[in-house]
Amino acid sequence: MTSKSQFVSNEAETDVFVSKLAEAIKPQTIILLNGDMGSGKTYVCSKIANHFGINNLSSASFQRVNLHSGDVNVLHCDFYRRTCDYDFFCNEIEPLLADPWILLMEWTSFESVIPEIGEVIEILINHKGGSKREILIKRY
Repeated sequence: MTSKSQFVSNEAETDVFVSKLAEAIKPQTIILLNGDMGSGKTYVCSKIANHFGINNLSSASFQRVNLHSGDVNVLHCDFYRRTCDYDFFCNEIEPLLADPWILLMEWTSFESVIPEIGEVIEILINHKGGSKREILIKRY
C-alpha cells in the first residue's frame, strides 16, 4: 500500500487535484471515498465521473447504487444510510460492472470490496475548516 497526502484550499485547487488523479485512473478501478459528512466525497466523485464523460452524477444516498453508462461505465454507490458487506458487493454491485468500468464507493471500507477484480484506491477527505481539505490517497 502507498499513501500520498495533499492539502487544497478551495474548489479550484480541488478541481486541479482531482483532474490529475482522474488522469491516472484506469478502468477496472475501485475508488473508496471516506470522510465526514460535507467533506466533498460526492463532489470528488462527480469530478472523476466528468473525466470519464459522465456529467450527471449526484448523491446516490437514497438509491445506494447508480449506474452511469458511457465509454467507461461509472458505478456510483453511497452507503451513508446502509452498509456494504461482501454479499451485497457480490450480488448487487459486481453484476453491474460491465467492462470498462470505474466503481466509486462512498462510506465504504476496503474490507467490503473484492480487490481481485481491479485496482483499489481509497480517498480520505478531512475537512480542515472553511473550504480547506486534506485529501489522502491510499493505493492498495
